[in-house]
Amino acid sequence: MKAKISPTVALFFSIIIGLCLLGCTNKLAAPLYTEMGIDPYGSTIKVKYYTSGKKQSTLKGEILAIQNDSLFILTNRGQSVTFYAIEKISKHDIINYFVFYAKLNSNHGYAVSTALALTHGIFLPMSLIVNAIGIASINVSQDQYYALSRKNLAFEQLYNFSRFPQGIPDGIDLQKIKMR
Repeated sequence: MKAKISPTVALFFSIIIGLCLLGCTNKLAAPLYTEMGIDPYGSTIKVKYYTSGKKQSTLKGEILAIQNDSLFILTNRGQSVTFYAIEKISKHDIINYFVFYAKLNSNHGYAVSTALALTHGIFLPMSLIVNAIGIASINVSQDQYYALSRKNLAFEQLYNFSRFPQGIPDGIDLQKIKMR
């Protein structure tokens, strides 16, 4: 004998399955760097390099220019936030670099999904754990869409991400350049 399923139960399970499938969607990937719009500032770069004493150092800042096999980076190192320094690093001293060419506009989706988990009543602890795992996995997987490393991007191509792609123009007072 075949068991009959009431229309109400069928509708309930259809809605539950639909909601579960909606939770499986992924965020849209950032556009490729070749599809990015024009920005008057350079991209952010994190460089690992050898200093004059052959010690390793790390520097993070805006790419100003690539000129004569050297990378010019604008950083905010110093005593105050308003003090900017322009660092010049030789191509031969660079160990590795990561160029960050895009970033998320907002994280509202994470807040909404966490707030919705609060409505789960007795299942709240389990929902929050599943939500935290999902958010963490999305954050880890999205990093690949927003950064290029030395193995993906040759040093000679870094000018595409700099503020001054043709090199630092003559007559520019480098001390007056401000960060974003």
